[in-house]
Amino acid sequence: MTNRDADKESVSIIGAGKVGTAVAFLLKQAGHEIAYLYARSEETLGMAREYVEAPVTRDAKAAAEAAEIVLLTVPDDAIADMANHLAESCEGLGGKIVIHMGGAHGLEVVASVKERGARVLAVHPLQSFADVEGAIVSLPRAFFGVSCGQEDREWARGFVEDLGGHAIFLDDDRKGLYHAAAVIACNLMAVLV
Repeated sequence: MTNRDADKESVSIIGAGKVGTAVAFLLKQAGHEIAYLYARSEETLGMAREYVEAPVTRDAKAAAEAAEIVLLTVPDDAIADMANHLAESCEGLGGKIVIHMGGAHGLEVVASVKERGARVLAVHPLQSFADVEGAIVSLPRAFFGVSCGQEDREWARGFVEDLGGHAIFLDDDRKGLYHAAAVIACNLMAVLV
């Protein structure tokens, strides 16, 4: 039993698309409070509401400030911009845990929030998803590539277990190689078949 079992942190999902919505659904089932679901569009927020009963917002700053864990499930090419926005606009990032779920980036993409005092992790599901339902079914059996500081490894393992997954720890400088291997194993294998 880890110290995570006693208290489940509140979570805001920044990017309530397929993966973000599925992760919110699973974390809520595991006992986490979903503080906010954030998306830029009302259509995406409407889809997320079909799966997760939680407050919704189009204000990323408000979502981030309301939770202990800020989960960035925006597209890979938007992670740095969102992290920078939160670093510039949020009060009190110290003590928060900011996790990005991008496959191609290491921790450097969230360096701006780390400089403001947040603990940072990269937690990427080694799984592809066609839709939210598929993600809800597949995530609990998935392996997750995790990059974090040594001091956060046990916490990260517990977080991945809350999703029903299995953590594989990666050196941050190997994240590009990990992502390339994942693309070859999934996308290119499908083409070959």
